Amino acid sequence: MKALLTAAVLRKPADYIEVRVEESIVTDIAFRGKEVDNLGQSVRFGGNVRARVDGGWGFVSFNSLDDLDKKVGEAIGQARLVSSHAREKSVLAPVPVVVDTVPLDVTTDARQVPLAKKKQVLDGYNSIILGYGRNVTSSSIAYFDHHRKLWFANSEGTCVEQEKLDVAGSISDFSIR
Repeated sequence: MKALLTAAVLRKPADYIEVRVEESIVTDIAFRGKEVDNLGQSVRFGGNVRARVDGGWGFVSFNSLDDLDKKVGEAIGQARLVSSHAREKSVLAPVPVVVDTVPLDVTTDARQVPLAKKKQVLDGYNSIILGYGRNVTSSSIAYFDHHRKLWFANSEGTCVEQEKLDVAGSISDFSIR
């Protein structure tokens, strides 16, 4: 991926180009009372290109790396069009070049726990809530994990790859008081 993105931003007719790509895997489980309201995993992929030419900016988003060079060309074309009509030109502040890989740093990777096991754990919590007493009329339980892999490359030589994992949950009951 780094080689592809680096090739896409180097030696192009623009003052500055950057490409961002994100790939996500999302798990979502929700109970409403005894019923499973949502249970699934999805994969999402997308990114964008920004280009600066003579102070004008162009922006193109995408959902596939197919024709990445074409997307870069479109962003450059937009930037040229903007700069030809702009009264003021934007200027970039100097920033250091960064080349880095930031790996996922977790004790337990939620992606390694099967969806069925995650549901089983929530089933247990839901049973505890619903069995707590006759005043409990319903429950609401939600779980989600979101793993993201991000890539960024720019024409100044910066190239960063990063992984992130967010995990969240909530449990509540509905009771007659």
